Amino acid sequence: MSNSKQIPVSVVINTADRAKFIGDTLRGLQQQTYDNFEVIVVNGPSEDNTEDVAKAFNIRYYTAPFNLSVSRNIGIKHAAGDIIAFIDDDAVPSPTWLEEIVQGYKSKDIGAVGGWVYHVDSADYQFKYGAISKWGLPVLKSTKDFDYNEPMSDFYNINIGTNATYWRKHLVDVGGFDEEIEYYHDESDVCVRLINHGHKVIELDGAIVHHKMAPSSRRKTWQNVTNWDSVVKNGVYFAVKHSAGVAPLYKRLIKPFLVHKEKYKLVFLAGMHRDLSPWQFIYRMFSLTRAFLRGYWRGFMQSPKLMQGYRYDARSFKKYKHASSKKLPYETIVIVSQGFPPLATDGVARYNHTLAKELAHTGHTVHVVTRSNGDYKKGIRYMDGFWVHYHDPQEHASQTTGIERLDNTVALTMSVYNTVKDISSEMKIDVILAPLWDVEGLALVRSKIAPVIVTLMSPLKKVVETQWSGVHDRGIPVMYELEKEYILASDGVMAISNAIKETISEDYGIDWASAGIPISTIPLGVEPSLLGEKRIQKEKNGRIDLLFVGRFEHRKGIDVLLETLPKLMEENEKLHVRLIGNALIPDIEGKFPYEEFKKKHKSKAWFSRIAQSGYVPDEQLQSAYAQCDIFVAPSRYESFGLIFVEALSNGKPVVGTDVGGIPEIIENGVNGLLVAVDDVEDLMSKLTVLTKSKKLRDEMGKAGVRLITEKFTAERMGKNFDRFVAEIIG
Repeated sequence: MSNSKQIPVSVVINTADRAKFIGDTLRGLQQQTYDNFEVIVVNGPSEDNTEDVAKAFNIRYYTAPFNLSVSRNIGIKHAAGDIIAFIDDDAVPSPTWLEEIVQGYKSKDIGAVGGWVYHVDSADYQFKYGAISKWGLPVLKSTKDFDYNEPMSDFYNINIGTNATYWRKHLVDVGGFDEEIEYYHDESDVCVRLINHGHKVIELDGAIVHHKMAPSSRRKTWQNVTNWDSVVKNGVYFAVKHSAGVAPLYKRLIKPFLVHKEKYKLVFLAGMHRDLSPWQFIYRMFSLTRAFLRGYWRGFMQSPKLMQGYRYDARSFKKYKHASSKKLPYETIVIVSQGFPPLATDGVARYNHTLAKELAHTGHTVHVVTRSNGDYKKGIRYMDGFWVHYHDPQEHASQTTGIERLDNTVALTMSVYNTVKDISSEMKIDVILAPLWDVEGLALVRSKIAPVIVTLMSPLKKVVETQWSGVHDRGIPVMYELEKEYILASDGVMAISNAIKETISEDYGIDWASAGIPISTIPLGVEPSLLGEKRIQKEKNGRIDLLFVGRFEHRKGIDVLLETLPKLMEENEKLHVRLIGNALIPDIEGKFPYEEFKKKHKSKAWFSRIAQSGYVPDEQLQSAYAQCDIFVAPSRYESFGLIFVEALSNGKPVVGTDVGGIPEIIENGVNGLLVAVDDVEDLMSKLTVLTKSKKLRDEMGKAGVRLITEKFTAERMGKNFDRFVAEIIG
């Protein structure tokens, strides 16, 4: 065929009541590396605002009755591309999906090209190398490709509806979709008819679509189907039609029933487990029997209801636009983040999440590389408009140096490198953002896959000084050297505060003026949804809530705060305290500060007014900020202090130490109070002042919102970052 880059493609999305999901599909299409395509949305009938969501994008829009094959045929009739690609309204394509699909049409006899389908919330496949028997028994996952392209045979290659593409002319020649099949086997039926007409159906190694399998009228989840009628009727119909001429009559009568008889068992079990009421059970059994009879009757007695009234108009082609209509300084970015929500909610994880969302919102293609853990196994997920790649450093574990800390670092950096390398094999990466901590991007700065910007945060030397003082670890001095080398080898440095620039300069002897590395201070920001005076809440019966968020470690000053609490709690019976963060971090003596505090004071009457919890999901964390009256964090060092920004954005006065990047956020006496490091009396005095004056708390809260609006928004952070990247890669 002609140059694949010139082939126009029509992407068709058939939808109904999927306003919550179709936006992700349309945003995913905006990130395609292939750009010569249009998008057609066929909606109907929807009772939600699916139409409004869809029309916010530059699509072509049509309506349809509640029949998937009819909806698909409407899409075909209006498609102006030479290739027609179907994707579900609860799926997101990989950025290279269309580029790979188009390359699959290598010869004129190819009628359909498909790709793999991931379950969007796991690393498992929903579809990979598919085939179907003439009786309608599908194979959805196989380790090798099939080659069932012989007409009138026992087995046929198929694709799956959420990743099904066709050469338009061949699809029209076989009559499009059979409108008797309102759901289930609709795409398989097309593939069988294409093969029987002498065309090939192929599946590529890749061309991946991520499918959510959202709830519908037929299922609660992808594993919990509640209505089998369409599956049974159309399964029987498919078997009767496609066994004609290749199987005797008695098999055509018996085999379809044997294939689907277990559906009776499923309904029976639902009744036994009381998932169905007695009347629902009777109705489901009756309805299932009717579905069998309808499948047989229509399979034997009716002709297929193929597409009618087709007209092709190439002039109606409407090219789909990229996510941003404005010119971007770069397109694709990889953000390396060892922790990432929902697995981690620490400051680094949260600001990387915020930046990723902001950059995706402004039109960039964003890939996040983070560690796998628990249910989040190695694989790819789509969330909030960007891609998250989970990697497993254990795959690279080895005794490279014989020093545990260094061996772990080697495994981590190699795992990150290989993951980014895989991304770069699919598309051009314009820039990589990686953190200083654990030198995660060290292999990347050496490989030169793309320019690497290192985010400065608390260096290991400062952590050892404030947290692990006196620790003996042979790997630590080497890590100091690696951090310095990592910074100096980078293509740019992003400092999240002026203080961290000074700290790095002092600790590692780097003169920024002569180092020759572009450096920019870009303060972190919060999302608009977290900003506003509406977060300022009235007290209930005089109750005052004090909040601390952070790891219960020496550097965060948890011991200083705990030392102030007994007197504060005794003097103010309305004071309640909530402590959020990992409490299982030992101090220098190997003890756990909160556990020691609890042993000493749990018998006191006021202790019941203290609540402690580990890491909490983002929603609960934001709720904690919104519900508190005062936020406190007496850290011994903060490279920035995102927790203070988040508290201020909720209209809360904050109390922090006069160290690191904190004074760049807290204006003493205006939006909060600064205290001296390690000064228990000073901290107690400042907290007492705030607990006694609601007026002062409200004034500081309002001043905090104004400050965040002016200096610390996600939009401002994104724009500053874009300008810096433009400077580096320009």
